[in-house]
Amino acid sequence: MDLKKYEEIFSQESEKYLDELDNALIEIEKDLLNQALWGDIHGKIHSIKGMARALSMEQISGLCHAMEEWCKLFQEDPHKSSEESVQLLFDGTQILRTLVSEKGHISLPDHLKQYDALIDRFSQEPGNPDEVKAGEAKSDEVKPSQARTIYAPKRIGHVRVEYALIEELLGYSQEIIQLEKRLPPMTREHVSLGVKGWVDHYMSVLKESPLSADQAETDSRR
Repeated sequence: MDLKKYEEIFSQESEKYLDELDNALIEIEKDLLNQALWGDIHGKIHSIKGMARALSMEQISGLCHAMEEWCKLFQEDPHKSSEESVQLLFDGTQILRTLVSEKGHISLPDHLKQYDALIDRFSQEPGNPDEVKAGEAKSDEVKPSQARTIYAPKRIGHVRVEYALIEELLGYSQEIIQLEKRLPPMTREHVSLGVKGWVDHYMSVLKESPLSADQAETDSRR
């Protein structure tokens, strides 16, 4: 199944969430005890993770999961947060941008090294500033001057689609792909009516979905 159109939607939506994350992280630096804002940051990361998992982009979903767990610590007890806590999330969004632009894969060794260092740091408890500096020097994490670059939102000529609909359709596509992988080679005559009916049902859902209509309307406006 051709997932290119879903990957394009994922890229656009992820860029939007990453821009919003940059802004939210700037705000949380000014108000580290704001539990509601920590929850908002957690929610944006979770949205990216959900879309990445639907497209089997394991490195993206893995990093998002680590960042989510980090945020939960400060949702539960914001007094554990610090400037270093926020800086690590800035570093994470920087690597996520790279992963999104490269369709979920890391091609450069330096980026992979930074990715592994972040995963390791997010798995640890928040430390005091001296401990953090020592950890950063040891792991060669992303430099602050690189991580703190704020990207301006890009203009896109597409109609925005509700994420719930995207997630539902990507779920359908993943079910079909997994079914195709599980089925052994067989002739059409050997395929049971029950299985064939199941596949036909989901193919019909995908072809007649509101997303298809939205895409057609978008194309007509270009």
